[in-house]
Amino acid sequence: VMPAPAVPEEPAVVEEPLNDEPVAAAAPMAASPATETSAAPADATRPEDQPITLLKGLGPKLTQKLAEHGITTVGDMAALSEAQAQALDAQLGAFSGRMARDRWLEQARLLAAADRAGFEAVFGRL
Repeated sequence: VMPAPAVPEEPAVVEEPLNDEPVAAAAPMAASPATETSAAPADATRPEDQPITLLKGLGPKLTQKLAEHGITTVGDMAALSEAQAQALDAQLGAFSGRMARDRWLEQARLLAAADRAGFEAVFGRL
């Protein structure tokens, strides 16, 4: 027969006697953010301002490389001409060719135009 494990004793809590002074009334609370109506329009974020990371085929390294060339939003990518896109693609080193293969311009143009249904029909769910 094994003895029961020792249970550590909890330190005794010494309670202070309650003070007889009245408690100050709480200040009225403002409405919670969930119940307030927003003054900003629901579409405050423009589709072209969405991050480039939404594009399929972009990982952290490619995102960083594109940012080094000033491409951080889908609008930045969508605004590239074919010649600019080819010049940028040539500067991507080991990732050269990915822009055309993964169709980044097409993806970016659909997202910048707020055509989520068109994007998802071609490239799958966001």
